[in-house]
Amino acid sequence: MGSFRTLLRDVLAVLYSDHHLALSASYNTAHRTPNAPRDAWSPDHFWHSDQSYLPKRPFATVLYGAQIEGQIAGTDYIDTRKLLQFIEQDDPQLFAELGKLSGVFSWSSYFDRTIQKFGQPAIDRAREVNGMQSIGTIAQARALCYPASTHPLIQPHPITGDPTLYFDERLMRFEGVPKDKDLLIQSKLRVYLELDDDELTARPYFHHHDWEPGQMVLFTNTGTLHRAVGGNDGTRTLHRTLVNQI
Repeated sequence: MGSFRTLLRDVLAVLYSDHHLALSASYNTAHRTPNAPRDAWSPDHFWHSDQSYLPKRPFATVLYGAQIEGQIAGTDYIDTRKLLQFIEQDDPQLFAELGKLSGVFSWSSYFDRTIQKFGQPAIDRAREVNGMQSIGTIAQARALCYPASTHPLIQPHPITGDPTLYFDERLMRFEGVPKDKDLLIQSKLRVYLELDDDELTARPYFHHHDWEPGQMVLFTNTGTLHRAVGGNDGTRTLHRTLVNQI
């Protein structure tokens, strides 16, 4: 992992010499095999921008394919700049609304939403993994660690300045919007993300990445959503670290 971070510092110095960046002190390793798959309800399987629930999310996320063997599940990405452009053409009325909105983002609501989609077996498994007796308790613990944060729904990309859409599964509600209107706008936005694979693949804002050994993928968190693809018939070890703007 040390050599990966050293290489990453060199890459950042070349790509973003005009920006003051620092690697996060924390990082994690995700090791997946056919016998140790990620739970289907895992939040990683749903569209998200890393740490969108924080007042200031990381500048970028970096993934490094340390071990890639056999048939490996890839990673999906959405370019939220292109997504916003698509919405502008597809639904001008919705696009006009987005610039007026700020969203309240919560880690605990994200956790609740992902496990509830998979029903009681997922709830039982989540209780087991977290060592807690109820989903409410899990959500409350997460809420104490990570209070909800509010962000404008349209934000400039940190490199290009282009408008991007700030929206993912952690969105709990829109600030100051009546509930019926809130739910309507959320449902309209989710349509663009929750298409079947064939439809989504054809959209200009979608990209699928197949991993190869030694690959490094870097993406800004303002401008990109990502999700882990389910299923895995091989062995995959990914290192992940975050890049902060200082």
